[in-house]
Amino acid sequence: MAGQSSQPIRCKAAVCRAAGEPLVIEEIVVDPPKAHEVRIKIVCTSLCHSDVTFWRMQVGLSRPFSLCVPPSIDRSDGPSRPKWDFPAVFPRIFGHEAFGVVESVGEHVEDLATGDAVVPTFLGQCTECVDCGSDRSNVCSKYRFAVRAGLPRDVDGTRFHDRHGAPLSHFLGVSSFSEYTVVDATQVVRVDHAVPPASACLLSCGATTGVGAAWKLAKVEPGSSVAIFGLGAVGLAVAEGARICGASTIIGYPCCETVLNVDYNSDHGGRDIQYNTVDTVGKKFGVTHFINPQELGEKSVSEAIIEITDGGADYCFECIGLASLMNDAFRSSREGWGKTIILGVEMHGAPLSIPSHEILHGKCVMGSLFGGVKPKQDIPILAQKYLNRELELDKFITHEVTLKDINTAFDLLLQGKSLRCTIWMDNLAHLRSQHRHGPRILAQIAEQHLKKCAIRTNKMQQSRQDAVDQQVAELRGELRKARQERDRANRGLEVSEWKALASANDRTTIETLEAELDASRESEKRMLESLGMQTKQLEMTKIELEEARIEIASLHDAVHRLEAIAAAAVPAAATATATTPRGGRYERDYQRVRGELRMALVAEEKNKKAMEELVLALKEVNGELRATRQQLARSQHEAETARLESDRLHVSLKRKDDKLRALSDEVARLRADAEDSFAAWRGKESGFTSCMRSTEAELADTRRENARLLESQRSGRDEIAKLRDILKQAVKDTKVVKEALEEARGENAMLRETLGDKDTAVKCTKQELECLRVTEAAARDSVKELQSLLVATSSSPTAAAAGMKLATSSSSPIAAGIKLEMEDSPSPNVSTELPGLMKSYSEARVKPPAGLTLPRRRSDNFEGSVYDIFGSMEDQKGDLRVFSTIPRSLPARRRLTMRKVGSLFRWKSFSIK
Repeated sequence: MAGQSSQPIRCKAAVCRAAGEPLVIEEIVVDPPKAHEVRIKIVCTSLCHSDVTFWRMQVGLSRPFSLCVPPSIDRSDGPSRPKWDFPAVFPRIFGHEAFGVVESVGEHVEDLATGDAVVPTFLGQCTECVDCGSDRSNVCSKYRFAVRAGLPRDVDGTRFHDRHGAPLSHFLGVSSFSEYTVVDATQVVRVDHAVPPASACLLSCGATTGVGAAWKLAKVEPGSSVAIFGLGAVGLAVAEGARICGASTIIGYPCCETVLNVDYNSDHGGRDIQYNTVDTVGKKFGVTHFINPQELGEKSVSEAIIEITDGGADYCFECIGLASLMNDAFRSSREGWGKTIILGVEMHGAPLSIPSHEILHGKCVMGSLFGGVKPKQDIPILAQKYLNRELELDKFITHEVTLKDINTAFDLLLQGKSLRCTIWMDNLAHLRSQHRHGPRILAQIAEQHLKKCAIRTNKMQQSRQDAVDQQVAELRGELRKARQERDRANRGLEVSEWKALASANDRTTIETLEAELDASRESEKRMLESLGMQTKQLEMTKIELEEARIEIASLHDAVHRLEAIAAAAVPAAATATATTPRGGRYERDYQRVRGELRMALVAEEKNKKAMEELVLALKEVNGELRATRQQLARSQHEAETARLESDRLHVSLKRKDDKLRALSDEVARLRADAEDSFAAWRGKESGFTSCMRSTEAELADTRRENARLLESQRSGRDEIAKLRDILKQAVKDTKVVKEALEEARGENAMLRETLGDKDTAVKCTKQELECLRVTEAAARDSVKELQSLLVATSSSPTAAAAGMKLATSSSSPIAAGIKLEMEDSPSPNVSTELPGLMKSYSEARVKPPAGLTLPRRRSDNFEGSVYDIFGSMEDQKGDLRVFSTIPRSLPARRRLTMRKVGSLFRWKSFSIK
């Protein structure tokens, strides 16, 4: 039956707009529940580390691992393989540990009703699939658990919208950081009204996960040893579960340098308690041994645990989610029967490395999702354990805040100062001091407080107005009270009608049971008659069996007689055949007797087969008789049960009829009171209406002012958006300028390198120029010596003869050159014969370098610079091309002369070497 509320509800919620940003308290709209859904009024919630993990997750991040089972199955390639996906969707309403009251239910919801105290869970249970019906799994295969943005039956849909109509995503199908939420019926568990709200919150995730891992999944045995890696809320819950199961040794390893840095809020416990010693941890949470990471030294944690437990722990629980820690936990377990239970989620994708030979020695690794607990079956058991004071949940609650201070809860958890921080809704914050009361008392207190708050709020809003406004406020309060009384009377009437309908349903059930009882009695009569007939058939079968046995005995006697007669007749027949002519008659008699004997044997075989068939038939009849008797006993038991149930229902029906009469009288009285109240307040309502009309003008002005402010706010937002666009463009331009600056810096560096190379080249050129100047001075001195030598040798007659001889020789290019020069020189004072010079050159046998041509003509005087001999710097790079290029600016004869002089100098130097 659907709930009465089918309208959207406006309430407050803590909305996360982006990853890592503080939560913002906003007004949202919660849609009514659809089919198979429940809308819950959240009383209080608590912050889990999973909320913080997904709050930090960046948009678009996907991980192939998680605490969850796969949301979908990929069958595109080969066998079915899970696809792990954790989408970071924003904006979103977080929270999945909560306690609340059912406000309304959707269609097809039969196990929940309005007003039930419930806790939502992130893991559903449909009670229909194979996995939900099996004791070996707690994962529903029909509605698989996944971190999705919607609900299990509506993956892409949402029931939350902000005040502008934009959708807000769900988280784990719960989203408890809101005053109202919509949850699938498979994820809602009804709990006892006596359980306090703050303690019931822990049953949604943290405490159930840890306690269930030790109690339900690992099945810790009394006197066993337990090692816990990670002492957060889940790890301490594992310690609590191991304590309940009777473990004698509980070892705690916090897996970090700081031990436990949890402090209790003074508002919660009345004093500050610092958990940083082994004694305190052991006293509060049942940990008997504590391993401090700072005191291990070179010893590993597995070696320390093996030393404490004398061989390894029986059960090792990993509660952090680190692959290295999982390996340590596995190494710490005992060979033969050690179990390693993994509760943490590896968020870095690191693989789990386990030696195969240790698996062969009997160790095993188990995964734990929600502690192996079936929500609808096991959470009520844990709640009962809490009420029986077997399970201690109150010590997990370290802080309590209101919804508006929810970011404080995040800070406490991130700083490691909180185990569980209870977050109370703002309109129920006064219940923090009364959180140990049951939900029934809390609901009554909350209703009274809400009424008082509403009246107080209205009075405060109207206190600044004049006396007329105060009177209007009083009239509003009185009218509200009248309407509340009328609504209460209507609700009472509806409840009475529902109960009457329920009693009618009970009568229908009683009639159905009576009909089933009559049918069972008729079936019992038919079974008795069938049993009598089968008994008679059994007696007849027994008589036939006796007759068959007698007949078989007589046949056996006849066979024996015939065998004796045949044995005596065989020798007699042989003798008679040999001695008398009547042997043929004996032979015939013998053959006849043998035929009769054969027929008797065949009849005996048939009788044996008949006896075997009869025995089998008797066995079948006995089996049917036994089954009939058992069915008769069951029918009698069912009939007796149905009779008792019928009597109980008759008594219940009588009681309900009495209650119905009392309720009918109460309804009649309430209806009369409501009519009287309505008639009494009708006049006041008319006065109130007139006052309301006088304030309509003021309301219109207020609306116009609100519209103007909204328009101003809208324009301000547009300006802000424009400024953001300008800022984005400026950032882009800055990036472009930075890139251009980097390119300019690179080019500048290249130019500096090129300039350095040029400076080096200039220095080298200057050094070569200095060397050339020195060479030029030496060349000038050599030219002067040559001139003096030529002057000295020109007066000798032998020199002219030697010159002529050298000129006539075709093998000496030097002589040819000198001859040409001498022919060109008409000076009478200079002799053309150079005997000494030619002799010295011929003896030296000096040849010009390859590719060097001797000058044919020379000028009258040695003019020009010596630098013209060597040409440009590019012509000096080759060893054999030094004098191949002469500047074209000089006259041809001068160039030839200078080439000749330079060649002579070089030949002279070569000949000296």
